[in-house]
Amino acid sequence: MTLNKFEGTGIAIITPFLDNGDVDFDSLRNLVDFQITNGVNYLVVLGTTGEAATLSKEEKLAVISSVIETNNNRVPLVVGFGGNKY
Repeated sequence: MTLNKFEGTGIAIITPFLDNGDVDFDSLRNLVDFQITNGVNYLVVLGTTGEAATLSKEEKLAVISSVIETNNNRVPLVVGFGGNKY
């Protein structure tokens, strides 16, 4: 039997921003922890809800790194990588 890692409830995580337009990494970590603590089965990062199309390549990599570190292998991740600017 093959286990499907993406069964159950997946949540699309937004990318929070500070007033100056920078990614708010403290809030991002809090969102990831909150969702996992409250029983989500997997996270969707940098999808259309995560503003991937508006982030630079460097910002995308920083968001992915932050989520991977915060997640700490607790739930599977779906990571978007598309967009209209690279």
